[in-house]
This record gives sequence, structure tokens and C-alpha cells, in this order.
Amino acid sequence: MATESETCAGKCPGDDSTHPGRGAFPVFGRGQGGRVKITVRVKPNARKDEVLIGEDGVYVVKVSVPPIEGRANERLVEILSDYFKKPKRAITILVGAHGKNKIVEIQ
Repeated sequence: MATESETCAGKCPGDDSTHPGRGAFPVFGRGQGGRVKITVRVKPNARKDEVLIGEDGVYVVKVSVPPIEGRANERLVEILSDYFKKPKRAITILVGAHGKNKIVEIQ
């Protein structure tokens, strides 16, 4: 069961099963064992790979590959790995594998 902070601090209606389809999510912060959950908005087919932080606290990651056969997700993991100085195996896409808005866990 998600905590209140994982459901937009009570601002979004619905339970845990309906929440992930409701657009951008907040940055969750530290979880158990030093894990961090962040909200990421991916922009595929960009001119260059880049990580920005939006005014809403969402990480905007521009990837230079198309969203075909998981290539954009693979590149996203590589970019976040470099950005946070963590191995690729420490980056997991929890929600949004087939969409632009994602929740990513970093160990």
C-alpha cells in the first residue's frame, strides 16, 4: 500500500490502483534502504541527451533515441545512471514503462 506522499499527498483522487495514470507525480523522497523514488518525464527524439528539473520538481530527461522497442527506456536508465553516478542496475522504472511519465527508483 502506498503512503500518502506516494499518492500526491491526498491531492489526487483514487486509490493506488488508479493513481499511476493521472499524469505527473511528485518527487517521493527517500524510501527504505536509502532508495529514492523520483518522477521523470521523458522527451524522446531530442537533439541531445539532457537532464533538467522542472518547476514542479519533476525530472525532465531528453533522450536522443525514439521510443521504439524500449530503446528510450534503456537510454533513460543510462542517462540517469551517469547523472546520479550510480550503476545501471541501481535504476529501476517502477511505473510508466510505456508512457512519457514515469516513476523511477534509484538505489
